[in-house]
Amino acid sequence: MSLQLRLFGGNSDAGKLTASNDGGHAIDKSKVLASTDASVITPLNPGNFSSIRSVPVVPAPRYFTKEEADAMKDLAKEKNRRCKTV
Repeated sequence: MSLQLRLFGGNSDAGKLTASNDGGHAIDKSKVLASTDASVITPLNPGNFSSIRSVPVVPAPRYFTKEEADAMKDLAKEKNRRCKTV
């Protein structure tokens, strides 16, 4: 039951939603939520923006080496300085 119905009453069945809330239509959820194309940008497929990326995309979760972490910290400091001067 929604919060509004609890607060303001509404015990009649006139304005209540059905329990499944399907909307009474024939839309297949698996087709609607299916990916449209293999090249669509998703969290698992970040796309190719090598021309504007300052660092490469990490293809899978992993720990950074100390050198990589230090380089990313330096890059972040440099970009932060650039943003403050602009």
